[in-house]
Amino acid sequence: MNKSSSKRHSLRSFLRNQLLLLTGFIVTGFACLMLYLYIDGLDIATKKGLVVIGSYYAQQHDEGKLEETILETDEFSIFVGQENLPEWIISHFPQNNFTDYTLYKSLFNDRKFQGDSNAPLLFTAIPIEKGERQLFAVYHFRDDKSPGTVKPPHILETVLSITFIVFVILLITVVWMARRFNQRVLEPMEALADMAHKVDESSPVISHPILDDRSEIGLVAHALKQGVERIHGFHQREKVFLQNASHELRTPITVVGSALDIIERRLLMGKKDISKPLRHIRQASVNMKDTTEALLWLSREEALEDNHSPQRPEQSPIAARDLQDITSELVDQLGYLIEGRDISVSISMNCEEIQLYDPALVRIVLTNLIRNAFEHTFEGQVMIDIHSTKICIADTGIGLSGDTNPIKRGESGRDSFGLGLDIVSRIAVKKGWQLSLDRNTHDGCTATLRWEIVNGNSEPGDESVQQSN
Repeated sequence: MNKSSSKRHSLRSFLRNQLLLLTGFIVTGFACLMLYLYIDGLDIATKKGLVVIGSYYAQQHDEGKLEETILETDEFSIFVGQENLPEWIISHFPQNNFTDYTLYKSLFNDRKFQGDSNAPLLFTAIPIEKGERQLFAVYHFRDDKSPGTVKPPHILETVLSITFIVFVILLITVVWMARRFNQRVLEPMEALADMAHKVDESSPVISHPILDDRSEIGLVAHALKQGVERIHGFHQREKVFLQNASHELRTPITVVGSALDIIERRLLMGKKDISKPLRHIRQASVNMKDTTEALLWLSREEALEDNHSPQRPEQSPIAARDLQDITSELVDQLGYLIEGRDISVSISMNCEEIQLYDPALVRIVLTNLIRNAFEHTFEGQVMIDIHSTKICIADTGIGLSGDTNPIKRGESGRDSFGLGLDIVSRIAVKKGWQLSLDRNTHDGCTATLRWEIVNGNSEPGDESVQQSN
């Protein structure tokens, strides 16, 4: 749509045209009504005046006090009896009978009275002599400067003058209303459209002058801003979910691929015992399902003001022996990361009971912590110690850098390390766990996950990451 067409279809043009049209209708209707009221009011006033005058002279006639049959003044004329009506009146009213107290109107042109112009003829009949005869009262429009001439009332000129004045007043009022409407509605709507046009999906609008508007348009602007921010949040969560999914599903997919390779080699060698690789595939399938559910849970909206996070449908408890089995299974699955390296892995169990839930989330956390230890250790040891309130994974690898934050995605220099610990930290915050990273005595890194915070050092939902230089 070009610019001229946009202007023609704009609200500003529509409002201007409608207001002008409305003004025209109002002025025309007002002029017609005023003309009708003016003429009708003049007729009523004239009739009342003639009736009063005629009744007076009719009473005078019935009492014998009126001797003349024709009485003329500058303002009116009295004619006693229809036979005394002048020809210039009879010629305009050919009927023989006149209804009492009815106003009769016509235009006449008699050079004797008004020269070359037309004048209104107004008269009424008053009964006299007990209704046997009638007295006629005729109204004159005389010109005071020229006695004996008739000056017609300037009804049309008066109506046109008043109509013009009313039109000017209405036009000024319409212009003022249009200006106010433009300031209060059209300009804020244009600003709202400008705000919507400048919305960037990747970066929501932070501020705009229209947000300071206190009218309904300002409320719409705030609703638009909140909607854009929510959409941006949804997109960000979707992006994070895809990144996390691709990261977390690598291990089970690798397990499935390795198990299929083993099955293929065994079948080629004529061996039919493939129960172990099938078990690995089945376990990897279960792990992928649990991991996907956990990542979807993480992708939901954050906790509301009451700090109640969305709950997963399953909150299964984990026994101490189950945690040890999960740890051993993950060490076995991630063993391909340290193949060919001189690394020993140990798992120690230092408790009999633990208070831990949600094996899917625990599996994700341990997978990332063990993977990070394996990927950053090239020789030495990886020691996993399980306690009643925590699990520690220590390695003799490259350790921690003093000027980076490994919790922040990508800060370690390796995407897998930053991404994995970002997932772990989000899970820890949601579950009320505490994650800490420390440089150990072997110049490596010790990752500690605590699921029971003691001594009031931290509240559920807090995250603690410690680094040693």
